[in-house]
Amino acid sequence: VSTQSTGDSEPFITHNKQPVSLELFRAGDTMSSPVVCVRKDETVTELARKLLDYGHSGFPVVNEQNQLIGSITRRILAVVLESNFDQDSVTVSYDKFLQHDPSYRQNTILEKLLSEEGDRMVCLDPYINQSAVSVPASFSLHRTYVLFRTLGLRHLIVTDDNNTVVGMISRKDLMGHALEDRLGPIVKNVLEQHPSASS
Repeated sequence: VSTQSTGDSEPFITHNKQPVSLELFRAGDTMSSPVVCVRKDETVTELARKLLDYGHSGFPVVNEQNQLIGSITRRILAVVLESNFDQDSVTVSYDKFLQHDPSYRQNTILEKLLSEEGDRMVCLDPYINQSAVSVPASFSLHRTYVLFRTLGLRHLIVTDDNNTVVGMISRKDLMGHALEDRLGPIVKNVLEQHPSASS
């Protein structure tokens, strides 16, 4: 199995030197899993721990049933937590977000928040991007690629039939070796199910 791409065109898979359509594969075939999510109502400690432990630029936000309700960026979480640390308040104005500069003291603040007694809850409702793009795991991989290209996405959330977050796809997952690594082990089975697909 190998991948090829000409210029800005869609990459394609070859098997035994024959092209194989990405339409035969699903978004779930290339996603990374499990995914680190945050809850709509989360403790300060848990948010601080996630920012310290994971370098992700954003996180899916889920409700009590682990269903997707949106996404939130690392930057927004950092501002909310810094505001909580400085003012004992989690209500953050729009101006505060505009003025925020990634703080040199951010890790120090997060570590202090982790050690605080009497953990506080943060309601992330006002800061959630409720228009976050997601696709079901069964969504066509070809159409997933088209979504990335047309919307200029960096990440795409993958859900199951109950809208539970099951994975994440990044632009890198749809390129070259990453695509080969994910699709290589399953391409033979896919072609056996669609014998006329390789031409």
